[in-house]
Amino acid sequence: MSALTGSVVAHSNTCRIAFHGQLVRSIAEKDYPSSVLPRLKIYKSKSRQGVVERLQDERTVIGKGLFKKETKIHSFVGLRVCLSTGEVGVIEGAFGTSGKFRVQFTDGLKPETVQSIGSKKGKGKGSAAASNTDQEHSSVKINLNFKKYIFDPQKRMIQ
Repeated sequence: MSALTGSVVAHSNTCRIAFHGQLVRSIAEKDYPSSVLPRLKIYKSKSRQGVVERLQDERTVIGKGLFKKETKIHSFVGLRVCLSTGEVGVIEGAFGTSGKFRVQFTDGLKPETVQSIGSKKGKGKGSAAASNTDQEHSSVKINLNFKKYIFDPQKRMIQ
């Protein structure tokens, strides 16, 4: 193995990036972006946060705020999410076309969580009631953490 030291010098002759280490593999292939880079396991940790909109049943909630309207939610189906109350569920699919989604909890929800979410039902659709409802719903958050591999040709999200 060979030792390697490198740097990138900016226009003002200052070192901006420096690295050193053991050379594991030399890449001389011309098509390295399609042949070598996908094998590198370099990822970015990503996280998203939404809120529970309502309870569908004791094992399913409808969430919002995690995705935009244009997001292809099917890419996220099967990923685990965690509620701010501690329960762990799985994204089941889209709910409508406005970026809402369905989360299934195999072990069910805690009675306190059901009560907290269920107490928000029956609010009016007026503007004052809607803003109060949004503030109340923010108490139960949905957290999604995943890895996105930079050179993955399929651009999958992995947990």
